[in-house]
Amino acid sequence: APRGCQSSTWCDVVLAFFRLWPLLGILFAALVLRSGTAVTSFALPWLVTSLTSSSFWTSVAVSSCLIASVLGALAGGILVDRIGPASTIKMAGLCGATAIALVPLLHHYGMLATFILVPLIACSTMFDSAASSAQDSRIPEIAEVANVPLRRLIAAKSVVGYAATLGAPLIAGVIAHDMGTVVTLWHSAVSLAFGGIVAGLAIARCGIHRSTTERPTVFFGFVGFAAIWRDEH
Repeated sequence: APRGCQSSTWCDVVLAFFRLWPLLGILFAALVLRSGTAVTSFALPWLVTSLTSSSFWTSVAVSSCLIASVLGALAGGILVDRIGPASTIKMAGLCGATAIALVPLLHHYGMLATFILVPLIACSTMFDSAASSAQDSRIPEIAEVANVPLRRLIAAKSVVGYAATLGAPLIAGVIAHDMGTVVTLWHSAVSLAFGGIVAGLAIARCGIHRSTTERPTVFFGFVGFAAIWRDEH
């Protein structure tokens, strides 16, 4: 028990908080990250349409997001094997926030062109997908540390994510109506950075790190692919 505790009830509360901190942190991070992503998915296509007045470029932006999501999930798995889940989530959150923040910044100085906007949209989506992949890969460990059934944690994370996805566009619509679409992107950038840091700290609190004695799963995938390629050629 922590030193200085005079009451067993107080000690129990403190210990319960430290035990549940990874669980609470990951749920709060999921709420923040999903809200930022939902606002981004609402604001960016609108911004592309307003800048280009072209349905073609809007469809290109949406398609790039879908492709980037797949690549981000793959990259997230590789990074988790290489540098660990906590570092992956924090890095992805900060990089995604930087990509989003560049959009209103370049727009403010009149330097935002379509060929710059679409890659920034794709990058933000890719980093968000990588962060989500890293979070989901460690849900079982978080449930074990918090002593919570795995199915309940998965359900709770899904509920939080869906709630943020439903509520965030309403808030974004109000902000866009009063202050403009570009302002909503600052909300997204802050949400991605803050949510990534909170999620990374929550996972780091579990003491979840990649074992240096294990070969990463991706390593065996590359070895198998190399063996097949060698046999075919």
